Amino acid sequence: MPLRRPLKSLIKLRYRGTQLAVFVVLTYALAWSSWFSISTPFVQKGGIYFRILGSWHGIPGPDLFVLLGNLSPGIAALITITLASGKTGLADLWRRSTAAHASFAPYAIACLLPIAYSYFSLVILHILGTQAAHLDSPFRHFIDLALTLPFAPLFEEIGWRGYLLPKLEKTTGDFRSSVLVGLIWGPWHAPLLLMAPHPGMALLDVLIVFCILTIGLSILFTWTFNWSRGLLLPVILLHGFHNAATSYFLSSTISAGGWMPLLILTVIVWLAATAVLIIGRMYKNGREEWRVAGP
Repeated sequence: MPLRRPLKSLIKLRYRGTQLAVFVVLTYALAWSSWFSISTPFVQKGGIYFRILGSWHGIPGPDLFVLLGNLSPGIAALITITLASGKTGLADLWRRSTAAHASFAPYAIACLLPIAYSYFSLVILHILGTQAAHLDSPFRHFIDLALTLPFAPLFEEIGWRGYLLPKLEKTTGDFRSSVLVGLIWGPWHAPLLLMAPHPGMALLDVLIVFCILTIGLSILFTWTFNWSRGLLLPVILLHGFHNAATSYFLSSTISAGGWMPLLILTVIVWLAATAVLIIGRMYKNGREEWRVAGP
C-alpha cells in the first residue's frame, strides 16, 4: 500500500512559472478585494480607533482598506515563498534583504533621486505656464514618510523587488525583467486610480500613462536594487521618498494642470531611466555578485 504524501508536499509549488502565477494572482486578489470594498457601507462606517488621553485616534475604514491592499505584494510573496521553499526560502529572503553589503551611494540616490525628478517636473510645469503649486510645509510629508515606510513601501518592495524581480532575472535580462515588473506593478494600481481625481483625462488614458511611468520607475528601482546587490532597504527608501516627493511637489498641480503633471513626471522619469541605461552603470553589481534564492 503506497504511503500517503504529506499535505505540505502536495501543495508545494515546484515550478517557477507556477510560483510567479500564484504570486501575481494573490497580489491582485488581495489588493483589489480590499480596494473595491472601500465604497461599501461597512468600510465607510468602520475603522480602528483608540481612546488616548480622552481623545479618539485611529484609522478610518477607507484608509485602513487602502493600507491592507498596499500590503498585498509582501503578503503574497511570503505565502508563495513558504509554499515553494518553506523556512529555507524565508530565511534566504531575510538574509538577502538585511545583509549590510551596500555602500552609502544607493541610499543617497534613493533619497535624492525622487526629490530631483519631482522638483524638475514642477519646474517644467511652471515654464509651460501651469498654475503655480501651493507647497505646504515639507515637515508633514516627512512625517507621512516615516509613518508609512514600514507599511506600503516595505511590503510592496518585499513583493516587487524582494521576490518578483530576482525570479525574473534568473531567466530574463535585467531590462526585460524591469519592464515585466512594471507591467504587473502598474495595472495593480487600477482601483486606486479609479478613485483618484484626474481632471481632464479619461481613466484609460490615466492608466496607460501611469503604466508607462511605472515601467520607467521599475528601471530605476532595478538599478538601485542590483547596485546594492539585492538589498531591499535602498528600494524601500526610494519607494517612500517617491511617494513623499511627488505628493509634496505635484499633488497641488493636478487640479490646475489636468493630465500635464502626470505626463511631465513620466517624461522626466524616463529621461532618468534612459540615462541609467546609456551610461552603462546599470546593474554593475548585478546578479552574478549575489545569490538569488529559490528553485
